[in-house]
Amino acid sequence: MNLVTAFLLVSFPTLCVSFRPPQMFGGRPSTGFRVRNFDAKTKAELDSSPYTTPWNFTQKLDHFDSSNTATWTQRYWHSDKFAKPNGPQFLMMGGEGPGSYYDVVYEKYPHILWAMNVSAGLWALEHRFYGGSRPFPQQTTENLKYLTSRQYLADVANFIKYQNQQLGLTNPQWVIFGASYSGALALWFRELYPDVAVGAVGSSGPVYAKLDFYEYLQVVEASIRTYDNTCAQNVKIAFQKLETYMTSQAGRDRLTYYFSLVPAFKNLNITYEDIENFYSTAIGNFQTAVQYSRVNSNLFKNHASIPELCKIMNTPAADPVMNIVWFYVYMTEIMESPFQNIDNQWQDTIQYLQNTGYENEGQAATRSWTWQTCNEFGYFQSTDAGGNIFGSKVPNNLYIDMCTEVFGP
Repeated sequence: MNLVTAFLLVSFPTLCVSFRPPQMFGGRPSTGFRVRNFDAKTKAELDSSPYTTPWNFTQKLDHFDSSNTATWTQRYWHSDKFAKPNGPQFLMMGGEGPGSYYDVVYEKYPHILWAMNVSAGLWALEHRFYGGSRPFPQQTTENLKYLTSRQYLADVANFIKYQNQQLGLTNPQWVIFGASYSGALALWFRELYPDVAVGAVGSSGPVYAKLDFYEYLQVVEASIRTYDNTCAQNVKIAFQKLETYMTSQAGRDRLTYYFSLVPAFKNLNITYEDIENFYSTAIGNFQTAVQYSRVNSNLFKNHASIPELCKIMNTPAADPVMNIVWFYVYMTEIMESPFQNIDNQWQDTIQYLQNTGYENEGQAATRSWTWQTCNEFGYFQSTDAGGNIFGSKVPNNLYIDMCTEVFGP
């Protein structure tokens, strides 16, 4: 089945059963930055490893308040498959999603290949407030004050010092690894704790936190243009047409039909946030395809990348907006599940983020990361630069409003 005809087989229900966030939400894929779409055979092999069981570490709640003696249980994974006595230790930083034993058993990961070469022990320490590492049973705003990058960096330092004692290391040589957010953590750790780690490898780490990160979409555009300038122009034409539709009720009805929006625009007491949120959702899959384009790993090795994006956007269509729709359907179905509809109400997004429980691990991780961006980093990927192929309908203020509505002023 080709990329375009796949769309034609999709059915569009008229009722949304439950809110489902878009693939790219707040700059973070719904599965976290560490995408692990292993095929069934590979996953079965990994699951059979003797190093899959998580261990527990008693961690301090607040490393910066000596009067606070509270502790909690943090998960980690360890493999000594390649380790030699008193040898180096490699630790993979936890990121903005649940941790996994994959980080100590998947032997195609670069840090594990390097561990084989130097006989290193392997460790993965889950980030506080993600996965099973829960200092509190609820993620209330009051509890989330303990979710900061500096607290996690101190978690890592405390953990390493403890393991040095347990292993009896006379000359500990720890190297810290991470990718994306955890890549920034790895580099920050080496700077803040030079006496604890001898080195760090941070892949694509956004070490410079910026509130209005409008440059992100500039890089997305540049990447598409580098691959195919005609493709970039077709993206621009499609989004210009989409903006035209948004200016009239008839146009919004057309968008509702094209994208299978639930609720329909005509059934909304429409706000600026509803409109801006729709644009953000439409742009999100372009971000994903560029961010992971041909990373030579799992799904993105041959799919869901810039070549597929451009194949769809360069397909002749009576209405260029349909190319955006086809691309959205393609990305949804290849990464997640059969396309059903797109949730289209800003307040549904807010309510989703206001859930303080851990019943849904992915939802909990999205709330945790949203807190971190609102409280500490920003990284808000707006269209405020202007003049780009996606238009200028996703202002930084949309994210500021989100932070205020979810966590309070």
